[in-house]
Amino acid sequence: MDWSAVASEGVIAAALALTWKAAVTATVIIAVALLAERASTILAAVLMGLPISIGPALALLAVTHGEAFVAESARYALASVFGVLAFLVAYVRAARFAGLWGCLGAGYAAWLCAALIIGNLPLSVPGAFGIALAGFALTRIGLPRHPPPLVSGEPHHWGFIVVRGVLAGLVVATVVTAGRALGPSLAGFFASFPVTFGAAAWMLATVASNELAAATLSHADRGLVSFMSFCVCVTVLAPLLSIWIALGIGAVVSVLISVALVMRLQRTRVLHG
Repeated sequence: MDWSAVASEGVIAAALALTWKAAVTATVIIAVALLAERASTILAAVLMGLPISIGPALALLAVTHGEAFVAESARYALASVFGVLAFLVAYVRAARFAGLWGCLGAGYAAWLCAALIIGNLPLSVPGAFGIALAGFALTRIGLPRHPPPLVSGEPHHWGFIVVRGVLAGLVVATVVTAGRALGPSLAGFFASFPVTFGAAAWMLATVASNELAAATLSHADRGLVSFMSFCVCVTVLAPLLSIWIALGIGAVVSVLISVALVMRLQRTRVLHG
């Protein structure tokens, strides 16, 4: 047997698997970004809370690793809300004394600490839900609200949108490909890696300033209500129904909540002129 040929075929197969998973996720994220690009910065921050990374990640994990794997991963995806919120708090707090890269470093360090601690805990559904709620308590205490930034209505450059989608696609594809090695708990948590928020901050800091990026992220926790609702639906419904029905219901619920949040913000802006 030609072992070099076998190894070469294995590398090609792995590369193709990584590519199609990244492409699927990137397509979804770029489509959502295009829909949101003409919204105000605060509304865009709310829309960033949609489960546009975790949704494709759990779906791909179901295809590659089975429904039982995803049912357990979903609990840790729910708990991962705490890590994403910790990222936002650390980024906005660091903006008082650091630039873009310092803020990103602080944010991802906070997320990684949460991932390494929570990802290794034996979690029940109520426990995961409690950890997610603790994340919102953290933002209530530690996330300062900056005034809504004033930006032009011009759409963001195509390059930023594509880069954001590709980065998120690569993260999701890597997590899905390494799912067995990570195990369902860490796979569920690492699928929530806040690459969308990080890429958005990089984009805003590049085209404007890091103050604009921090001001936008200081409002982004509102959108994570839809992210958490998606994770709750999948976590609760996956053991009762098929994972695909749970993912579908979670997606619909999260979109409806995002629409309600956007309408509320729009109404508030109208009332306050």
